[in-house]
Amino acid sequence: MTRYRIFSEPGILKESGSFASVVITASFPDVKDVLEYISVNHGWYVGNDVAFKPTYIEKVDD
Repeated sequence: MTRYRIFSEPGILKESGSFASVVITASFPDVKDVLEYISVNHGWYVGNDVAFKPTYIEKVDD
């Protein structure tokens, strides 16, 4: 499994009221699998406690 950072577009965070992007790290076999996961969820990345529209994906260097 390869780790990827998935970034949201900037917005107002409900918890703090600050302007920021959400960045999470997730493991997938390949970047194609990341894109398929987002596509199946109608353009959303849905995690355990977060959901957002991704704007950028980068591979995490091991």
